[in-house]
Amino acid sequence: MIRALIFDFDGLIIDSETAISATWIELYARYGLPFPEHLFRRMVGTREFDGLLWSDLAEKTGLALDLATLEPARRARGVELANRLQPLPGVITHLDAAADAGLSLAVASSSSSWWVSAHLERLGLAERFSAVCTRELAGRSKPDPGVYLAALELLGVAADEALAFEDSQAGIAAAKAAGLRAVAVPGSFSEQMDFSAADAVVASLAEVEPAVLWARLGGA
Repeated sequence: MIRALIFDFDGLIIDSETAISATWIELYARYGLPFPEHLFRRMVGTREFDGLLWSDLAEKTGLALDLATLEPARRARGVELANRLQPLPGVITHLDAAADAGLSLAVASSSSSWWVSAHLERLGLAERFSAVCTRELAGRSKPDPGVYLAALELLGVAADEALAFEDSQAGIAAAKAAGLRAVAVPGSFSEQMDFSAADAVVASLAEVEPAVLWARLGGA
């Protein structure tokens, strides 16, 4: 019986990966270089490769990059672009359906608390979630299950009573390692990932009825 839904944030609630990729596209263009999208795709859903693009850019330019200046500027640009984003299609429908069904809600993200919480507040969604679990509550990034285990503990539900929604292979791996059933919703940069471990794959949350999906995966 499903008692709780746990949502990833980036690429699942908002398409922040498109906004963040834009900051790198702009940065690479400043040096006259094409954006290595294949490297960015490796970073989606995990924090294990955070320095990958900086290393690549330094290697390709041959410069000693001033990261103390460049990284805060890039992050600020990312915030500017992400602040224009609205929830992805189907997100509000699923949150409304969960509330009507009396299900508990949580966010499980490898991003920082300030990033996730600020956007949830901006979008008027913060009060909908009983728990917001971010990188600060987990020892490691996804695919490590730590952030999901923290969400389960805060919600007070067992793993087999919760359903996870993820847009990345690392996220699905994290949810499954924590014992949850997991739904993959491929995002802008994750459509080519291997989602064979997911219990269901949907193109968009807007394309599936919440109650139908819950019944398919164990009922609510």
